[in-house]
Amino acid sequence: MSPSRLPLKTLRTLSKELLSALPCDILLFEEIQRAKGMMKGGFVDEAPHERIISLSCQELLRTIRTTFPSSLRPLPELGLFRPRLISRVGDHPLDPPLVLGRAKLSGLSLPVVSGEKIRGLFTLLSCQESAAPTPAHLRRAQRLLEALIPPFPASDDEGRLCRELDRLVSVADLSRLTPDHLSLRILRGLSRLLSPEMAGVYLFGPESSTPLVAHLTGARSRTLKRTLGEELQRQAVPLKVLNSRRIAGLAELSRASLLKRPILPGYEMVLLAGHRGSSLGSPDMALSVMERLLDRMVPPLAAILALRDRDRLTVRYQQVSLLYQAQTSVHRMLEDATDEPRLFEELCRLLVTKGGIVNAAVYTLDPSGTTLELRSVSDRNMPSTFLPMVRTFSLDPSHKDRETLTIRTFRSRRKGIQNNLVAWYRKKGMVERADYYEQHQWISVGVFPLFRGGKPYGILGVATHQKNFYDNHTAELLEHTAAAVSRTLDSLVSLQERAAAEERLASLVATIPQGVVFEDPEGRWLLANARAREFFGLGAPERWQGRTVREIQKLCPEISGLLAPLVRMDAEAWRWERPLSESLTLTPPGKDERVLTVEMIPLTAENGVRRALILSATDMTEQKKAEAIIAHMAFHDSLTDLPNRRLLTDTAVERLRSSPPGRKIGLGILDLDGFKEVNDRLGHQAGDHLLEAVAGRLLEIVSSPHLLARLGGDEFGLLLDCQDVSEAEGLFSRMIDRLRLHFDIEGHTVTISASIGAAFALSDETDIKNLLRKADLSLYSVKQNGKNGWQIFSGESPFSPLS
Repeated sequence: MSPSRLPLKTLRTLSKELLSALPCDILLFEEIQRAKGMMKGGFVDEAPHERIISLSCQELLRTIRTTFPSSLRPLPELGLFRPRLISRVGDHPLDPPLVLGRAKLSGLSLPVVSGEKIRGLFTLLSCQESAAPTPAHLRRAQRLLEALIPPFPASDDEGRLCRELDRLVSVADLSRLTPDHLSLRILRGLSRLLSPEMAGVYLFGPESSTPLVAHLTGARSRTLKRTLGEELQRQAVPLKVLNSRRIAGLAELSRASLLKRPILPGYEMVLLAGHRGSSLGSPDMALSVMERLLDRMVPPLAAILALRDRDRLTVRYQQVSLLYQAQTSVHRMLEDATDEPRLFEELCRLLVTKGGIVNAAVYTLDPSGTTLELRSVSDRNMPSTFLPMVRTFSLDPSHKDRETLTIRTFRSRRKGIQNNLVAWYRKKGMVERADYYEQHQWISVGVFPLFRGGKPYGILGVATHQKNFYDNHTAELLEHTAAAVSRTLDSLVSLQERAAAEERLASLVATIPQGVVFEDPEGRWLLANARAREFFGLGAPERWQGRTVREIQKLCPEISGLLAPLVRMDAEAWRWERPLSESLTLTPPGKDERVLTVEMIPLTAENGVRRALILSATDMTEQKKAEAIIAHMAFHDSLTDLPNRRLLTDTAVERLRSSPPGRKIGLGILDLDGFKEVNDRLGHQAGDHLLEAVAGRLLEIVSSPHLLARLGGDEFGLLLDCQDVSEAEGLFSRMIDRLRLHFDIEGHTVTISASIGAAFALSDETDIKNLLRKADLSLYSVKQNGKNGWQIFSGESPFSPLS
């Protein structure tokens, strides 16, 4: 069989076989010569049937020349060079023009391919509508055609390629193969089989903006590979194009054959073969070769991609699981965070030790706000020293740091992701930085802004040792972590400000002499100074801080009684919403009794919402003691501590007003006989001692309801409260007898006596002065009668008792 044209004998043999095997009446063969895509000539064979249209070869050629003045008719579009059934002639726009209008014909078309090129097209037509060819007839005609003219003789190149592909894609070798490896072999096979001016293999993956594999031979421009990749990625799938004018135009080709096929969900493979100039290049054969190569390559490629995806998903699952674990640990840590340095240190440590990453670092603004300074870092490959360019980043717009990922992220307030930071810095010309990051395996880097008080405060940098670590999920996880850290920083600021305010308040309250307690609206004690803790017997803060009064009572029953009045006062203060003050006498465990003035001050907002309650306790114990001493001094004698004249008369008035009927109320005056001589002889100090001794002896005799007082000098007063006058007479006798006994004063024996004058009030008498006058008269009478005795006033003149 000639490489340039088919032998006529073969064509006649094939035509007779076809006409005898198929219900066809006319057979037309259109031949391609010199690769110009034009028909050289044709012939018609006749079947033994009376209705056969008979045309000799000369008549056929004349008809063609008449129909087409150029003497040559172009072949149909190359995309039609495939086996197909022909419906009624004239119903299809591409039916053979030779027989149009002659009969109602149907038939089939068969391409003739030999020597890796299309040689021509058989058209078989049936004149009988009832004998139209069927798909079974089409398959029979293809078998006859392949028997005489093998469509694809296996050349040595294709054989070697097939054998090589079979070896490459064997199951035993799949573990060593990569999509790139297989694609390069396919590209070389395309080049050997088709000899195109340009051949390309592209593999697109899911959610990928660039091809996973991109190989292109014969490209004149460096950017053509990328341009063609972008265009091919936009093409619909599946795609099979004999001549893509768009791709041919971009690649400066005459024709470009494309085959695009899905490999796995999300994965697409594209093969490209193109020619320049006027050469036809057998585009239909190019598609056939592409299909055969893809048929061989798709199963192993799909297996490799599936294995790679499985491994990648396993690794990604492990990575994301580690990040989730790290994020959980970070959130737990943030809940207990109390200070910024410790927070940053733990954040970096947890991300590295539990998140499976290489490096985590936190940078924050310096006090001047012009530099980002390294605050904390944790690195599995921790360098012994950090270069200055890694320790700080300048925010000066004119500084070279402005192009770094760190500063760009800080200024933009949005996360910054680079899945190949080393290449990114090299592209920007920052070679030193790229070398440093490569040395420490900081390849995929995510930089996430940190905020405090709603303003940029720093960044969290997270680096890994692998490319393409960050996808939407991992970046979102770390972005959420940075947001949680920012919220915690705000909380820490609030806590620090609150702690500082509380410290200032506590310092202020500690200096207040009163006991102060701050309660929240629910009644929980938030603050109690030392004085308050002392007043109410409170111990360590854990016994009372954050608890209500009732809770403290249950926890500390020994002071429950001290706190009981506060429960009532709290409720009353909030009910009336005004300050409430009471005086309380309390005795804390192991302490002396205290008198406190307790004031409850409720604080409310303008809208009436409760804000706090302040308890203020003032120790009035010493003041009350002082007041008692002053009151005592006002009503008692300073030497003998006996009631004085004022207290005696006030008490007498009260007794006269309130004494029940039948009681005898009277006043007596006792004067010491011989006191002046003792005072003159021994001195005033001895006289005072004698007065004190006399008071002591008299108190041994005088008891309630009677009252002994000192009126001044050596005079003592008596308030008498008797059932009968005889009771007073016995009292006077005992007093005089007791005072007759000698006294030992400063080593001297002193003997004195006493005179007593008394008077009892009448039933309606309330004049104390008159009663004292009567008692004084009685005393005077005793003195006139020799002293050392007593006398009770009776009527207008006193009477003298037995001495």
